[in-house]
Parts: sequence; C-alpha cells; structure tokens
Amino acid sequence: MKKRGAPAHVQKPVFDHPQVNSRFIAILEAVPDPRGASPNFSYSLTTILFIVTVAILCGAEDWEDMAVIGEQMEEWIGQYVDISCGIPSSFTLERVISLLEPSSLEFMLGEVSQLFTSSSEDVIAIDGKSLCGSQNKASEQRAVHILNAWSCRNKICLGQMKVDDKSNEITAICTLLDRIFIHGSIITTDALNTQTNTVSKIIEKGGHYVLPVKGNHAGLLESIKLLFTEAEKKGYQGVDADEFESLEKSRGRVEERFCTVLDASELEEAKQWQGLKTAVKIMRRRTLREKTTEEIIYYISDLELDATKISKAVREHWGVENGLHHALDVVLSEDNHMYRNRNGAANLSVIRKIVLAALEKIETKKKRSKKAKRLLAAIDPVFRSNCLKFIF
Repeated sequence: MKKRGAPAHVQKPVFDHPQVNSRFIAILEAVPDPRGASPNFSYSLTTILFIVTVAILCGAEDWEDMAVIGEQMEEWIGQYVDISCGIPSSFTLERVISLLEPSSLEFMLGEVSQLFTSSSEDVIAIDGKSLCGSQNKASEQRAVHILNAWSCRNKICLGQMKVDDKSNEITAICTLLDRIFIHGSIITTDALNTQTNTVSKIIEKGGHYVLPVKGNHAGLLESIKLLFTEAEKKGYQGVDADEFESLEKSRGRVEERFCTVLDASELEEAKQWQGLKTAVKIMRRRTLREKTTEEIIYYISDLELDATKISKAVREHWGVENGLHHALDVVLSEDNHMYRNRNGAANLSVIRKIVLAALEKIETKKKRSKKAKRLLAAIDPVFRSNCLKFIF
C-alpha cells in the first residue's frame, strides 16, 4: 500500500529562533530536515540539534539524559531557539537524529571547524575509529566506522565520513579531503591509506604528505630500504640527506627517535607517486624497566630534506589517538553508548566532536579537564553560554 503524505494544505510551521542571527544557529538552520509536512510537526530540526548539542556538553550520555537536561534548562534554551511547544521527548530526539543523513551533519562539522581554524602549515592526521556501541553481534551488524580528519595544531576534528568498514577508508579518504581545507598543511595517515590516489588528491588541493610505507607496497618498500642501505655503506658521503634526533623521558620510560631523510626523487617508483621527493627512515628505541625495544618505519614525502619538520609531523600524527579517539571514549563515553541505528550513531559522533571543540577552546580561571568543564557547563549558565560562544 502506498504511504499517504500530509494533505496539500498542511505546511511545515515557521519557527522563531531568538538567536537566528548567530553563526551556529545559521549552520543548524542549513541542515536539511528529512521530515515532511505533518499536522503533528511541533519541533524544528534546529531546536532538536541545539538541545542535543547542549545536553552532550552538559554530560548527557543517552537520549533520556538529553530530555531531562533539556527540561531542566528550558528557560535558558529558550533564549537561543524556538521552544514554543516545549522540550521534545527522548523518543522524538532519537527519532529525528536517526532520520538525518550523516552527510548532512558531516557538512555541519566542516562548517563549525572553520570557526576555529586560523592558518595553514598544520599537520592533519587522518585516522579511523569504530563506534563499538553500534555493533550488534546477534544480527551480525558491524560497528559503524568513522574516518576522521584531525587538526594537530588546533586540536579539533575538521571533518568526518561514515564508511562501511576499515577497508572502505581507501575510497572514502579522497572525498573527505575534498571537504576540508588542507592548502599548505601536511597530511598524515596510517599505511592502509598510503595510496597513489590519496597522494594525487593531496597535491591537487595544495597540501603536503608524509605517509608510511609497509608491506602493502612491497616493491616501494624494498627500494627505499635499498636506498638507505647504500647510503649507510657510503657513510652518507656525497648523499643528499638530513638527520634529526630526539630524546624523551617520562615515568621511567626513555624513548629515542632517529629520523633520517634522503633524496628519493630518482627512485623508479617515484614516478607513480605524485610529487615524491624524499624517503624517510624513523627508528624508535624504547627502554622501560631495563627492557629495550626497537622499531623502524619508512615513509615517503613530497617535502624537502628537512628531518626536523618531517619527524615532528610523524610524531604529531599520533595526537589523533589522545586528542580525539581517547577523548571521545573517556570524556564523552562514546563507546559506552549502545546505539544500533547506524545513521544516528554517526550523527551523534559529529555532535560530540563539536562539543569537544568547544571544550578545547573554552578557558577557565583554574586549569580544568574537559570532564570538569562539562560539570561546570551543567551547573553554571554563564559558563555554558561562554562555551557556546566558541561555536557562535
């Protein structure tokens, strides 16, 4: 049976948002509402997105939390968005967020991230994260996998893409790069995404790359190893090279890092990788409780012979783990949220990243953790408003 729509005379209501001229409300207003006209249309999408964002900022971890926080802050929320029909129920919040196409909110994340970014010459780490709470073993449903672009300088997520699983990152990464500003920045990824298409897209958009080379490109890896072996035999005499060393000590752990960069423009494989100029060898030596381990990883780059700069980019790549993935799980309890709707899970991930950006940028008189800032946002309306100013 064909589903009947609303009568022709039924139109979506017009909502009056007190802060309609603010940048963040304008961004929310631009998100397309997937709902059709209905006699029961009571809440604007902007209101629902605003309430969910504020609730997560103030500590909400599930839909009931969001509705309760919304009800307790009804007067304050009414200063920003239209709540003429009151606060939506937890069911309404969940239903509407689940209806949204992830690409709509992924666009919103890109718009919000532009409020924080200030310059190029950033290191943008691209890495994936699975939303464990979206997995359903009973129905063999895999966890939703999200590909993230993390600004190491600004400590915010610039964009994300929902992909079917980790293997699909290879095809998704170029689309994600198209959505963010990378001109002058250095792109880093894991070895899975070291692909010729990825390199071409980075160069096309005016970025630079430092990418690891492992067994998935065996021929290139062997050529790079041979290049370094021959240079070492010569003692690097007459070889275009640069070196950088660093030493870090923390809680009984000692880590030494040795970075060597060679001119690789004459490698036969370099023709396949647009802009390739240098090959990089990084050796990490870790000592903990008198036990020492060593690891060697090779990279390719379009950067000049600058071991300090390249070593710093490789080091900063791992900031995505602590700055984003760890924060999502520890501060915002992302993996604890059992939510099987795949679109809804991806959409909530976008909103959490917007909240993390606000928590990162807001300053307090005393140094506070992000968890403490969430508590302050819940109990202090002035601090809560100040958090939102970083989005407005």
